[in-house]
Amino acid sequence: MIRNLHTDSNTTLDNYNLVNLIECCLEKEGEEAGSEYYDVVEASGVDAEEHLDHHFMSPFSSSGNVCKARRVFDNLLPKNLCYTESDNLKEALRFYHQCRDERVQPTIDVYIALLKVCSKSASISEGRLIHSEIIGSGYVEHGHMSKALVAMYSRFANFEDALLVLQRLQKVDLIVWNSLVTGYAKYKESSRVLNILKCMQNNGNQPNHVTYVCALKSCSNRRQLLQGMLIHCDMLENGISPVFSQSILGNQLVFMYVKCGCLEAARAVFESLPERDALTWNILIDGYSSHGFVETALDVYHAMCLQGIQPTLVTFVCTLKACSVMRNLKQGQKIHSQLTMTGLKLDAIVENALLDLYSKCGRFEDSSYVFYGLPQKSVIAWNTVMAGYVSHQCGSSTLDFFRQMQAEGLQPDSVSFVCALKACSSLFDLDQGKTIHSEVIKNGLDLDLYIGNSLITMYGTCGKVEDAESVFERVQQRDVVTWSALMTGYANDGLGKEVLQTFNKMRVEGVEPDEAAFVCVLKACGDVAALEQGMELHAYAVENGYEVDTPVASTLITMYGKCGSLDMAILVLNRLTRPSVISFNAMVATFSEHGKSEFSVELYQNMISRAVKPNSITFICLLSACKKLDSVVEGCLFFRSMQRDHGIVPEVEHYGCMVEILSKAGHINAAEDLIETIPTACNIVCLISLLSSCDGLSDLCRGKRYFEYASKIDPVNSSVYVLMSKLYKVAGLHSKALEMESLRMQRNMWKKPGKAFIEVDKKVFEFVVGDKTHPKIEEINLKLKELSNRNSKIHNTAADESSLSKDRNTSLCGHSERLAIAFGLLNTNSGTTIRVSKNIRMCVDCHTTAKFTSSIENREIVVSDSYCVHNFREGICSCKE
Repeated sequence: MIRNLHTDSNTTLDNYNLVNLIECCLEKEGEEAGSEYYDVVEASGVDAEEHLDHHFMSPFSSSGNVCKARRVFDNLLPKNLCYTESDNLKEALRFYHQCRDERVQPTIDVYIALLKVCSKSASISEGRLIHSEIIGSGYVEHGHMSKALVAMYSRFANFEDALLVLQRLQKVDLIVWNSLVTGYAKYKESSRVLNILKCMQNNGNQPNHVTYVCALKSCSNRRQLLQGMLIHCDMLENGISPVFSQSILGNQLVFMYVKCGCLEAARAVFESLPERDALTWNILIDGYSSHGFVETALDVYHAMCLQGIQPTLVTFVCTLKACSVMRNLKQGQKIHSQLTMTGLKLDAIVENALLDLYSKCGRFEDSSYVFYGLPQKSVIAWNTVMAGYVSHQCGSSTLDFFRQMQAEGLQPDSVSFVCALKACSSLFDLDQGKTIHSEVIKNGLDLDLYIGNSLITMYGTCGKVEDAESVFERVQQRDVVTWSALMTGYANDGLGKEVLQTFNKMRVEGVEPDEAAFVCVLKACGDVAALEQGMELHAYAVENGYEVDTPVASTLITMYGKCGSLDMAILVLNRLTRPSVISFNAMVATFSEHGKSEFSVELYQNMISRAVKPNSITFICLLSACKKLDSVVEGCLFFRSMQRDHGIVPEVEHYGCMVEILSKAGHINAAEDLIETIPTACNIVCLISLLSSCDGLSDLCRGKRYFEYASKIDPVNSSVYVLMSKLYKVAGLHSKALEMESLRMQRNMWKKPGKAFIEVDKKVFEFVVGDKTHPKIEEINLKLKELSNRNSKIHNTAADESSLSKDRNTSLCGHSERLAIAFGLLNTNSGTTIRVSKNIRMCVDCHTTAKFTSSIENREIVVSDSYCVHNFREGICSCKE
């Protein structure tokens, strides 16, 4: 009929009927039809009145059609319409000022629309100007006007002005209070929301469902749980229960408890709701999944299906995420099948959830099938696949995928670079890492926190601590991960002293340590024998609730063990209500290192009796214990038991332990036969074990054969040359031994430099072999000479024998552990235990010296080396050598 106004001269309508007809059409057909109808009405010559133009102005302005809105505006008779709903602040204000220039009084709707535009455009100054004019117009008492003012000021977190608006009102409507609550909720001001609820009730306004929905949104973390519970109580006291309310309130209440980490309360509210839609179920499923209760999340999903609730795409994203966390491929495939059966059109989020599932489960064929089936491959999709490769230590595949992504014209983002850098770390590929670092700089992402953390990790892993420090200094907003990455780099490079210093700097800068930081610094305490600092950190970890965490607890056990405090290690284990296999493994290894291997076996039996399932590491620790017990029979029993009784397939490390057990006991032929059964190629560890056994057996012929084989497998391993040189010396072939040493140095295969550490008055001191730089080196050498003379007198050493060994004793005085022990004797009170850490195995001469020193000084001396923990007391060592 409207179109007939233009084509049929007999079709006429008055303004009233035309307005009703346009309202009906616009409601069904929208702005596009409105544009056409306005053209028809304008061309028909109908004399439009103000209320008619209003119906065209609203859809044009709200949809952003400023040009069409302007045409309508210019045709308005009083020019007093809501043209300002467009987000274009400049145009809206221009129309408004033109209206004012022509002395046309804006309506309430105009002012409200202008305030909305100011809010959207973040223009508080214009909003204040319009507010002042509203006060002059007398519209400020209008409920919707007050709401718009409060909403605008709240948008900018300017709550003082928002409250002033309320204070100047004679009567505050509920919609105004709700607007203020919404503003506070947006900025998570839960405490102020509670105060507003009290104020509005004191002023005679009863909160409604909308009020409480907005109020609950202000609580979104654990610290705001109490406020959320108080809002819930206030709601119940006012007779508003989610059981009898609209589903939106019940859903918001469940969501609040989920976000605040109180899943028990969330479940209780959930169960109390008479009607639960898909959104309600999704909130609970996501809550359990996000807080690590992934099995419970899947149980809720199954219950949802049993009740006949149709899962949505959000449901499938949450459940697939839970399967990814659990690495539950079978369940994930089942959910994927159910998703396919629903016929829902997959969006990018669901597709990425499927990619994440298959990638994390190591099913790269399935992930590739999903990936290459995507109509559009976003950067997120590429990143998801790369993250899967990285998590399975497939560094080469990660880098190949990264380069393929670039070749297809996609620009890597920060996540892409992080995955690529993690791949370089896993491959120890410094060259690739540097190349990617240069690409990061070219893309302007070198200041990105996550990339910075990954760069520090990469350089630290590849042994370039200086480069890691350089990146660290450039990171502006360092978090705990940044500090932990640098500390890990130091730890990998044997710089335990620097780890402790960095940890202290981190705390000074106000960064609280997390689990990874505690693990790193406690490990460093063990590496440098810093028992006093370790005990302080233990207390700090307990205060922060970290002692019960498995990684921290197991590291504490190891730290106390390396520092020679076996009782404290046992105490840590006994304090755990439910020790995990990781904690048991740490204690088994600690007993073995302290020469108490029989306790290692006993603890293993205790672990089995408590239904704690052993893992691969457990049997490495047990076999190491058997090696020190010289128990071939028990070692063979454990080796057979691991696969027969526990389904653990022996790895190269297990074979290496068995080879050492057999060869050390003289069963060299059995050791060689065992090597032949290794499913993978013989590794260097097994060959070094065999070569080392030839020393005790004086079997030069076998030794040569093992040396040739080992030097082919690992040509740059200096240990092979050192052992062969030692074997030549045992055989009396000193010239051959010198030739072997010369060959090692020609090939730049330097032995790991010996370092020793000792803690005195909570400060760590480091000594290196032949150290002459220490400020107290003269006192230390005098102390060593004194000890040597006292030893000679005690044993009545002949003068000629003493003179023959003089040069030898002098050279041995430069060994790092001797320097550390002498320093400890000089700088600690009589009777204090001396604790020293050595980064390589203690030599025979230093071992002998430490024994007689413990006797003549009446001191307990603990030396932790790469082989075991030596506890010297009254001239006897715990290692029984």
